[in-house]
This record gives sequence, structure tokens and C-alpha cells, in this order.
Amino acid sequence: MSTNNFKSLREALPDSKFLMGKNKVIGVALGHDEETSYRPHTYRIAADLKGHCTLFFTNRTREECEEIFDKFEEQEFATGGAIAPETIVLEKGFNALKQFSHSMEPHLRQLGLPTRLVNSQIELLSDYLLAEEGKPLTVEKCKILKLLEKKMSRLKFQIKSFYDGKNYKRF
Repeated sequence: MSTNNFKSLREALPDSKFLMGKNKVIGVALGHDEETSYRPHTYRIAADLKGHCTLFFTNRTREECEEIFDKFEEQEFATGGAIAPETIVLEKGFNALKQFSHSMEPHLRQLGLPTRLVNSQIELLSDYLLAEEGKPLTVEKCKILKLLEKKMSRLKFQIKSFYDGKNYKRF
């Protein structure tokens, strides 16, 4: 998640706080059972902390929060392991990489592209499958996508559970 995208969400909710950190550390603070729970039922929230999670603190109603999060969606550059939403093939020849200067050719070759330099122009020696729909992307392919300014991921928030100080509900 990029800082700019998250900043726009924080600006949309100036009266609220977000807490991100290591899930296990946050889980210890919330408690492991009813006896060690910070407040009643907060230990149940700790069980929901899997993957990329953020605790969100607000005085807004659950319905208001759901409405805001449903509307919020930002495009981002993919990172290694992300699943490609579409297939992208770079075609053999000079057109696929014409936006790059000749000094980028060694870097593109290092990232795995079959390239060579001809008269200060970068030539792609064969068709190159950059992304295949439904398959995970490698770190190198994500770097190429970023160089091509192709955003393949999206930032979307989903409410997994809700706690209002007394009651806990999982979705």
C-alpha cells in the first residue's frame, strides 16, 4: 500500500485513527483470552488479525464506515506475488520499449527482458509475456510494469469485524 493512497483515506476520515503494526504485537495488546483481554471481547479481534490488517478507531456508525470503505478504491503498482488481473504481452520490435532511453537497456535486460541496443534504440528480440491473467507476478515483472507505468493492483479496504466497546461482530 502506498503512502499517498492511504493518506487520501485518512484525509477522508479526519476524526478517526488507524493503527498498523505487527499482527502478533497488536494481538498481545488486545489479549489472548477473556482474562488477558484489554476490554471485554477484544481478544476476539486479535484472532481476526491475519495478512495485511489495520485497526480502525472511530466514533462513526458501522454503516457510515461501510459506506466510506465501499466507495474507496485506488489503483496501485503491483508487488511480487500479486495476481495479474489481465494478460499483457510486449510485442517484438522497437515499439514496445520506445519510451526508454538507450541507457535503460542494461537494466531492462537485467530484469529479464530479451533486449539489445540498435542505433541507440532498444529492441525487444521476441514477444514477452509480462503478465498472465490469474497467475502471480514475479518481483522482476512488477518492476517492469512499474517502469511501464502500468498499475495492476488495487487498494480496497474490507471490514472483517466490528467492536463498539461492548459487542463484537465478525463478518
